[in-house]
Amino acid sequence: MLEDKNKSLPVMDILQQTYLGLFDKAKSILILSYAIALCAYVARIFLPDPANLPGEANFNARMAYIGLFLFLLLIISIGFYRLLAMDIKSLKDIIPRRIISVAVKMILYLICLMFLLFIAELALSLLFMLIVSIVNNVFASEILNEVNLPPVVYFSMLIVSLLIIMRLQPTLISVAVDQKLIPMKDAYYYTRDNSKALILIGLFSFIPSMMPILIIFYAISGLTGMTSTGGIATFLVFPIFLLPYLAVLSAGIEVSKFIVPAEAFDESTG
Repeated sequence: MLEDKNKSLPVMDILQQTYLGLFDKAKSILILSYAIALCAYVARIFLPDPANLPGEANFNARMAYIGLFLFLLLIISIGFYRLLAMDIKSLKDIIPRRIISVAVKMILYLICLMFLLFIAELALSLLFMLIVSIVNNVFASEILNEVNLPPVVYFSMLIVSLLIIMRLQPTLISVAVDQKLIPMKDAYYYTRDNSKALILIGLFSFIPSMMPILIIFYAISGLTGMTSTGGIATFLVFPIFLLPYLAVLSAGIEVSKFIVPAEAFDESTG
């Protein structure tokens, strides 16, 4: 049963538990990250480069890469949700018993999430374009232009995306841990009245965890003059590249622990 009153999220406590959760399971996170990176690295070796293929072969190669991306996204989502949300003693417990059912539901909900993010960002882009057009027409000048507007647009998109992702965390968690499904409408209900807190939690989970990636990027760029890492280098720093995703995921788990009633995940309650 849904509660009539909601709780106010303690932002600092949630953030503290977010990073503590990552630190406590750092070893398991590294092992799982490198296992996934190894799968991707081996697959990349055997998959042809679409740029070197003509016509239908090019299309097939691109479809293969899309399939690989969805497969890795599925493994990452289920694996890390289970690792961080459950008291897993062994990495073999990351694989759910009803793996096919969990995988199908997870990929469907991830597609729904991507669709929601696309619609939200498209609407936001159109809104900013409308504002720019109105302001520039009223003042008969380029007060708002493509030079100074993008940072505002990108930051607004980040905020909206994080809010949507954080509000849907209870649904994705319930799918990954293979417990009673929490529908999207219930997830939105449980996270109501906490939009500001969810935005702050999302931002302070995502932005700090991006710093190591930026440091590595600029360090490699400064030392080698290249703007991208090679295959082996990417493999070695792969866990760091996952850090923003893991931080937001861990924050979503802590939010769900605090705000979603335990019986909501219990199949015996209905």
